[in-house]
Amino acid sequence: MLKNKITGKFASIYDKISEAFQKRNKGVILIIIYTILSGLHSICTGLLYLFMFQLPAHVAGLLFLSFILGCAGLISSWEMWMFKKWGLTLTKMIYALLIPMTCIVMVSGKYGNSGPAVVWQVFETGFALWILLYLMKPEIKKAFR
Repeated sequence: MLKNKITGKFASIYDKISEAFQKRNKGVILIIIYTILSGLHSICTGLLYLFMFQLPAHVAGLLFLSFILGCAGLISSWEMWMFKKWGLTLTKMIYALLIPMTCIVMVSGKYGNSGPAVVWQVFETGFALWILLYLMKPEIKKAFR
C-alpha cells in the first residue's frame, strides 16, 4: 500500500517534469542548466577566494562581481524556467557582462597564461557570445511573456 503511494507520487513528479521538458525549447533548457551550474560555481569560487586568501583589490572586485553575477544567474535561470520575460532579459545582461569580463581576465593574465587557461577563457567567451545570440532569436523571444 505504502509502496504504491510512493510510486504514484514519483510517477506524478516524473510526469510533471516530462511535460515541462516537452513544452520548452531544448536549447533554452541547456542554457538554463549551464547558467545554474555556472552561477553555483561563481558563488562558491567567489566566496572561497574572498574569505580564504588575501587578494589585491582589483582581483577581489572581480570575484565579488562574479559572486553577484552568480546569484543573478540563479535568479534568471528560475525566471527563464517560468518563461518570464525579465528572466530572459537578465540572462542576456549577465552574458553581455561576462564577455568583456572574460576578455579582461584573458588579457590581464591574472588566472594564468598557460595554454589550458587561455583556451578555457576563449571557450567561455565564445560560449557566452553563442548564448547571447541564441537568446536573441525571434522564436525564443516570442516564447517568453
